[in-house]
This record gives sequence, C-alpha cells and structure tokens, in this order.
Amino acid sequence: MRRHSALRLPARRAQPKIDEVEAPIIRHIHGLYRDLGSVRAVAERAEELGYRTRLWAFATGTSTGGTPFSRGHIYQILSNPLYAGRIRHRDKIYVGQHPAIIDPAAWDEMQERLASEAARVRGRSNAAERSPLVGKLFDETGDRLTPSHSRKTASVCATTSRAG
Repeated sequence: MRRHSALRLPARRAQPKIDEVEAPIIRHIHGLYRDLGSVRAVAERAEELGYRTRLWAFATGTSTGGTPFSRGHIYQILSNPLYAGRIRHRDKIYVGQHPAIIDPAAWDEMQERLASEAARVRGRSNAAERSPLVGKLFDETGDRLTPSHSRKTASVCATTSRAG
C-alpha cells in the first residue's frame, strides 16, 4: 500500500513542505475520526465525500492511485506522526523540524483512542491459559516435550514435540 502524505519530501537535507492541496483533507480526516470514532466510519464518509488517494503517473505510462481510501489508508493517516510535526524512526518518535498539520496534543489523544479501540491488543497470545503439561513431560533423553494442538472440524488433535 502506498502511503498518502500531505507533506512533500524534497531533495536530501531539505525540510518537508506542506502540500496545501492535500493538508485540508488530512485535517478533515482527523476531524472525522474525532467525531465518528471509527476508522471504518471515517473510510465510508471519506468515500462519500469523494476523497481519493494521490494519483501517481510513471514514465512508463502506467499509473497507480486515485482510489477511495481504504481502512488501512485511513489508519495510516491517523497514526502518522509526520502530521503532528514529528518523525518516526524505528519504534521511537522524535520532534521534527517541519511544521505540524494537526495539533500534536490532539494527535497524542488520537493515538490513545486508536489503541484503546483496536480490535485486539497486538503482541499478546490469544490463549486464555498455558497447557497444564508444559514443563512436565520429558523424553528418554531428558529433553522437554512441548504440547501443541490444532483444531480441525469438530475434533481436537493434541501432540507433543521435542523442545530445543
């Protein structure tokens, strides 16, 4: 998925500049999320308003973009720190040297809201509890056996495998 940005990134060592044509769309999408509270509802409303991704034309004659914003596009726009005057590098966010399109405090609140309304917390196991056999079964050489299971149709198949 190509990222939509209202900040144009010029040549090396130059500061990003605000694209005055697309910045109002970004501000409006942030406002819609504040009002509607759902990425899906924002995507539907943006399509009703006729918002489209940037159209990219290539020297080969092909083009891409110009499509309605998907939920992924909307989520990327809402979670992009560039619009709050910040820069993301790996897992850290730093204050940037470019102007903010939206208020940084409002962006921080939006990130908390996005995280709290996520379908599930990322990085956690869906298992309610660990298997009761973990660490209790060993093979003839003393290696630990690790239980695993899969669910196919109505039956559950449990097996053990060597760990390590």
